Amino acid sequence: MLQEQRADGEKVGINYKLVLRSDSFSGKPPPQNQRSLLLDPEENETIFSLLDEGCNTLSTAVAQLLISSNDESEWEKEGTGVACFVRDQVQKSYFIQVICLKTCNVIFCQELYRQFEFKTPHPFLVTFEAEERIVGLNFADMVEASNFRRALHQNLEKKRLRLEMRRSIMMKIQENKMAEDCEKSKPTTVTTKVQNMVIESTNNKKVNDGKIKDLGHAMFCRRKEHFGLE
Repeated sequence: MLQEQRADGEKVGINYKLVLRSDSFSGKPPPQNQRSLLLDPEENETIFSLLDEGCNTLSTAVAQLLISSNDESEWEKEGTGVACFVRDQVQKSYFIQVICLKTCNVIFCQELYRQFEFKTPHPFLVTFEAEERIVGLNFADMVEASNFRRALHQNLEKKRLRLEMRRSIMMKIQENKMAEDCEKSKPTTVTTKVQNMVIESTNNKKVNDGKIKDLGHAMFCRRKEHFGLE
């Protein structure tokens, strides 16, 4: 609390509330929402305000929500709204959401699971598997459809590269561990040297014993000869 002195000399306490954003600590600007080309600024802001806290949309496009059976032979229109490819920084995940502008409600939401894949049977259409059904997004604009597909593809490619890197690191760790285990199972160099020294010492002893016997025999012979000459 700070105090301020009025003109009559009386001091009045003043409360100041300091509001800090998490982005101010990281030094990074807050993530920007990608606007739809077909919506006016007010409509875009309405869509952004309906996103949960900690979420931003990487691509925003006007589209029809279609539902099909597993064979994709027939499609049913579930509604028309604004498709958003949402990054949730709180849950550390990504979602495809369709928001109805009239009711300001989320009419569809699908989290990108590990094996998530999408198809493009038509330049305006993107399809993917949801829970026990096939979902289609029929975009109203070619450019928005292309931007939405690009955002999906870039995200899935990043996930694939991270997964491959993680697998590569795990394989390297396993290889190093196997190499260490094999190295431990082998006799050490010191042990081998000691064994070689023992063998060499034993061989030298045998050789020396033989030399000593030969030398004794030679000395005996010399002495025998010497006695004979006398």
